[in-house]
Amino acid sequence: MKDTNEKPLLLKLVKSQHRQLVAPLTFSAYAPLLQDPNTSVFALQSGFLDKKPHFVGLSVGYFAGEEGKILSLYVQPLYRGRGLAHLLIENLVKDLQEKRAKMVGVSYMQKPILDHLFTKFGFEKPVEKMRVLHFDSKTMRRTRWVRNIPLPSKYQLFPLAEATGKDQQKMQEIFGRKDFPKELRFTKNPETIEKISSTGERKNAILIGRLATHKVAPKTIRYTSLYVDENNRLIPIALMTTAIRNHCEKAVDDPFAIQGVLTNYPKMQILAKRKLEPLANKVAISVDRTLFL
Repeated sequence: MKDTNEKPLLLKLVKSQHRQLVAPLTFSAYAPLLQDPNTSVFALQSGFLDKKPHFVGLSVGYFAGEEGKILSLYVQPLYRGRGLAHLLIENLVKDLQEKRAKMVGVSYMQKPILDHLFTKFGFEKPVEKMRVLHFDSKTMRRTRWVRNIPLPSKYQLFPLAEATGKDQQKMQEIFGRKDFPKELRFTKNPETIEKISSTGERKNAILIGRLATHKVAPKTIRYTSLYVDENNRLIPIALMTTAIRNHCEKAVDDPFAIQGVLTNYPKMQILAKRKLEPLANKVAISVDRTLFL
């Protein structure tokens, strides 16, 4: 058993080999950012294991322009209740301030303990960003509306991994539009797209929609980004049912799923309340908060 009386040391990680050691403490999607020079990483070290620093907590922030962003905060359960999360955020905010950030943003799943923590630092009141739905494949598989929806012959559903050069060009064209929601883009790390359930849709051989999923945690697939041309109303359900069926039937090692529904997309909220929320085992609220420096 670990010695709970030892006092972890706070240190700023600057060497790449140290940052690799703390990667397991944060989301896998953030691992590439740990090597980015604009990323700040603070970690709590508690002794050594196999001659390597043993890290029990971290905070990760990113700086761009005049804005800082808190990406991750974690303290291992055995070390909680000592004010270490406060210490991690305090140092991260100071570092971003030294880089001349004029504001620091954070997004998190709302919990009273986190609300209290960020309020103490002077962050603005939380603003709901999305509802996050949690599912399991057994429940999804039993759902009556998750079935093969027949579509006219001019429509074609296909695995997103099989997108052609023409499809990719069309996606880039759609993503480049000024009115396209930035939250739905996923081009920065296309290699992280989960291949089994990610699905595309063509109409008359032209891409009109896609649902991208990602492996975000052990045994968990995130339904990340659903987009369809607004003139094709049947496609959201067709894309969703196809992705869910493929998940349930083929991704047997990933029995869990999460789906985020953004607050500022009322049509998707309506669809989620009608079709998705009744299936959810849990509904969490993600909020945004800002600290002006």
